[in-house]
Amino acid sequence: MKFYLRIFLALFYELFILITIALLVSSIFTLFFNDFEFYLKRTIHQFLIWTSWGVYFIFSWKMLKQTIAMRAWKLKIKLNNY
Repeated sequence: MKFYLRIFLALFYELFILITIALLVSSIFTLFFNDFEFYLKRTIHQFLIWTSWGVYFIFSWKMLKQTIAMRAWKLKIKLNNY
């Protein structure tokens, strides 16, 4: 039970990190494009947010082997080599 609580808290912490990344990307995007009514701008905005999240996870798992939330709650991914 304690292990699942740590996983839940790490996911909750990860949610705050992803919201922060989305807000940063959105604020930078809004500086350059004020109007979100055009479909292409909204699509580019969503694509940039998803890409920044992907870059965060790929960098964390490839270079650091853990995300920030996983390091905070001392969780590791164990890969089984068959």
